[in-house]
Amino acid sequence: MYPSTRPSRLLVLEPAHKRVPVEVWEQIFSFLYPSQLSRISMVNKNFNSIVSLLKVWS
Repeated sequence: MYPSTRPSRLLVLEPAHKRVPVEVWEQIFSFLYPSQLSRISMVNKNFNSIVSLLKVWS
């Protein structure tokens, strides 16, 4: 028999939007047009809250 090449444990990573600091997302989103921000805010709750913090809307 050949030794198993599978890992003994699965490595579970958090989604990227949770690993990247909010300040980094704010910087990235600052380059988007309002119409793009509107669409990105629908991706997930985290993005929605980040977009709502941006000064674009005021």
